[in-house]
Amino acid sequence: MPRTSTLLWLSLMALGCGDAATDGTPDLPDLSGAGACAAAIEQAPDDPGLHVAQGTALTPSTNPPAAGPHYPVWAPYAQVFPDVVPRGNWLHSAEHGAVILLYHPAACGGDCAALAARLAALGQALPQDPLCQRPINARWLVTADPLLPADTAVAAVGWRYLYRARCLDEASLTAFINARYARGPENLCNDGAIAWR
Repeated sequence: MPRTSTLLWLSLMALGCGDAATDGTPDLPDLSGAGACAAAIEQAPDDPGLHVAQGTALTPSTNPPAAGPHYPVWAPYAQVFPDVVPRGNWLHSAEHGAVILLYHPAACGGDCAALAARLAALGQALPQDPLCQRPINARWLVTADPLLPADTAVAAVGWRYLYRARCLDEASLTAFINARYARGPENLCNDGAIAWR
């Protein structure tokens, strides 16, 4: 294989594109050293990703949801939302291979903007996804989620997998992002829209 093709293939594999883009058997990070944040990863049941009308009440199998029914319009990528993005919209983004970065607004210690900025920095650090057009570097978004369990300050979702922690542990969260990025059943980077306001 020519050097350029080899580098492109390695870049796509690192992003989760190519043959490894579908769920399959994931390479999940070992979080045994997550320490005080007690980070944990859970696999969600393979609930069908059916589209339901915007605003329909969702009853996910996990909290936060990582699979299952969701709204027809997915949320835009590569941004921090100052308002709460409905779960059904960001779950559709995850179906497209996005990693959703969540924080519990009650766990911000009065400075949610600082926590959101730290989460956004992890998304901004992702390499340019060849499926995305600039200014979108990759499929990620940050939003508050007041429905997270009370003991969860930070969470993340990659289709069928969720990450929860009591505090922000950047190393373990970055490992989760890298393991689950671009692993949705619909691997595409068409930008979403705001359908909930």
